[in-house]
Amino acid sequence: MSLLDAPDVGRKITESRLQRAGIFVPRRRAASIVVSLGVPFLAAVLGSRLLTDYLWFREVGHAGVFWRVLEWKAGVLAGVGGAVAVCLLATLRTALRRAPSKVPRAPVFAGAATCIVLGCAVGLYAMGHWQIVMLWMHRSEFGALDPVHRRDVGFFVFTLPLLDASANIALAVVVIAGALAAAVYALSGALSVAPLRATAAAGTHLAVLAAFALAAFAGRLILMTYSLEISRDASSGFRAFPGADYVDVRVRIPALQLLALLTLLCAGAVVAGTWLTRAAAAARRARRHAARVLASRRGSLAGEAPHPHPCERCGARLGSPGERASMGQLGPDRADAPAGQRNAIFPGARPDARC
Repeated sequence: MSLLDAPDVGRKITESRLQRAGIFVPRRRAASIVVSLGVPFLAAVLGSRLLTDYLWFREVGHAGVFWRVLEWKAGVLAGVGGAVAVCLLATLRTALRRAPSKVPRAPVFAGAATCIVLGCAVGLYAMGHWQIVMLWMHRSEFGALDPVHRRDVGFFVFTLPLLDASANIALAVVVIAGALAAAVYALSGALSVAPLRATAAAGTHLAVLAAFALAAFAGRLILMTYSLEISRDASSGFRAFPGADYVDVRVRIPALQLLALLTLLCAGAVVAGTWLTRAAAAARRARRHAARVLASRRGSLAGEAPHPHPCERCGARLGSPGERASMGQLGPDRADAPAGQRNAIFPGARPDARC
């Protein structure tokens, strides 16, 4: 290396050190700029909106209403967002524990950050429906039943909107959790697309998530049968009075109920198929283990000494070859010899041993 190349080498060394230290890296620099500029801008926008609302409520003499509404919004945001983030993080942890190989740190941290961001996003969506939660918390009965499902009218006013929003959130969260688990299994090698193959642990986890998704979809179909009673869209496509028409009562509602039942049966079939597959795999492992044990025992029996002498079966200990020879010298007429004489020939034999 010549002296002319020394500045280039020094510059490369400096750049490598800066990259290891995380300084002037393009991606990190862009992320730091976005965070440093975006977070204050977002805080300023939210603060200006809150300040404007507070000043208006105070002007009309209802500042307490402003704080009450803010409490409900914060509670819905924290409750729903925290629950969704915890569910997604639990799914991520389960997938990482069931993965056959260790996943690198960077995807794990990215997945955890994605779970928290998605939890905040779902919480913000739920915060927009805070009035639904407040109405359900203060629900009451109307004392009148609907003609189709025979439920109190208060169910359609207070409970049904909350159930609709909850079903949508549950279905979205389960789908996101399934995608997250599939990504973890794909990175760890437990799941392959071409050909479609998965390990037993990954298949079980994904099957359970699929069953939950089908159950949430079935619940959504059941809720649609109630929503048809308060729908304003007629079967012909024209605007009509609220309520279910003849086609809704005779065709749509029974069809939705049947489809929900079939969806629940599919969810049960997925769980049962997973359980049967695991049971069959366990039975095959047990059979293979039994075959290995039997083969090892046959091999050990093939290498053992001949079967014991009949006298040893009844308790007589035949020691040295001389003792065995003396046994042969006794002859058949010495079988009724006294026990002491037999013990002298067969040390360790029981006094009542009979050959």
